[in-house]
This record gives sequence, C-alpha cells and structure tokens, in this order.
Amino acid sequence: MANRKYSGKFRKKAITLEKTQRARGRTARKSITPLSRKRSRSADRCFRAAKLSGDIVLENALEDMSDVEKSEVEPGNYISVLKTQELYGNWKWNKDTFRVLEIEEDEANNKMPKKLKDIIKDKETLLEVWITILALAKLEADYSNDQQAWQMIFKKAVQWLRKQGVDYNAFKSSATKLI
Repeated sequence: MANRKYSGKFRKKAITLEKTQRARGRTARKSITPLSRKRSRSADRCFRAAKLSGDIVLENALEDMSDVEKSEVEPGNYISVLKTQELYGNWKWNKDTFRVLEIEEDEANNKMPKKLKDIIKDKETLLEVWITILALAKLEADYSNDQQAWQMIFKKAVQWLRKQGVDYNAFKSSATKLI
C-alpha cells in the first residue's frame, strides 16, 4: 500500500508508519486530509509523512498524559509544582496547589499583601495571582538547582502576571517570607 503512495526518501518512513498504525487497529489513509492541487508531488509527500508522524506523536503524548492525574501530585520536587500549573501559566487556588507548595490556605490568604489587593479588584483573579506568585517563589527558593528545567514555565507565569497588571518582582519578597 505504501509502495503506491510514496517513493524516494519518504517511502521507508511511510511504510513504517502504516505498519505502526495497522498494529494499533487503524489505517493510515484515515489520518491523511485532502490536499490542495497547488502543492507539488514532493510537497505532497512531505506533508503526508509529517501528518502521519504527527498523529502518532500526538496520540502517544495523550496516552502518557492520561496516566497522570492532577490529584496524584505530591510535594517534594519541582515537577509537582509544575504539574499543578494551568494552561495559561497561572496556578489555581485549590487544595492540590497548597499541598504541593506546602502552605496552608488560611496562612496564604492572611499574608496576601494589601498592595496586591489594591491592584486587582476581582476576587478570583486576585487569588490566582497570589498563588501564582507563591508558586514562583517556591520554585526560586527551593528548586534553584533545577532552574534550567523550569525556566520557560517560570517565564510563562511571569508573562501571565504582567497581563494581569502585576510585577512579580514587586511581590517576590512577601511570597518568599511565606514559603
């Protein structure tokens, strides 16, 4: 089947991908989307090979993610802190986050800087901003040896804070005292 669809350097890859998909109970043809007629034959082959390999990589990643649930996170390493981060770079105000940060909810609420309350009026956003600041302070204070591993995620959270109108460095010392 792959012999007719592909030739040249992508033939071997296409055959391997088809075998993999057949072994998983799928056919490769189902995952190929119709292509526009403007593409050349070689561009067509490249696109199809990339599409097939992308489907397999995405499928494997989703299978790996389904094995780990957020409720399984335990304190003690930076990976636990990172697992509780949300898609946009913030952390949610919930029991999993407090468990990973190893602080009490009441204590975090009581030590929230008044200056932060003046900047953000929405209660839910205020809580998310404060817990995000605490999580970043935890990463810097306790896991500085692993900074290369969490540096990009850290930057994403700082950008999220900026979008909320908050400078992380202004509240870093308050958060570090609590952590």
